[in-house]
Amino acid sequence: MINRRGAPWRGGMGSSFISQAVHYFPEDAHLHFGIGIMCSKLDQQNRAQLHLQRAFELTPEDIGLYDMLGSLYQTTKDWHSAASVYEQALAIDPDNVRIFFKSFFCF
Repeated sequence: MINRRGAPWRGGMGSSFISQAVHYFPEDAHLHFGIGIMCSKLDQQNRAQLHLQRAFELTPEDIGLYDMLGSLYQTTKDWHSAASVYEQALAIDPDNVRIFFKSFFCF
């Protein structure tokens, strides 16, 4: 069984490793996306939002980022921002049923 206390995302050495990774690869959208998801799951919504927005800036055509950022805004009850993100995603991929369905929860 894995000891979750020592899990890298809980601080300590893992946190340092992630900081170093961002330092060495600041333009890696997947790294920012992963950190954003990790922070969101740890209920660090502000930090998650910063990393997801950075990933979004680096790869604005990635529908998965719109999905995750919209979900984050919904979690923080920022309905207007969530709706805006989903609207942008649908402009890129109008046939995306998942995004279309999630946008209904913003109103």
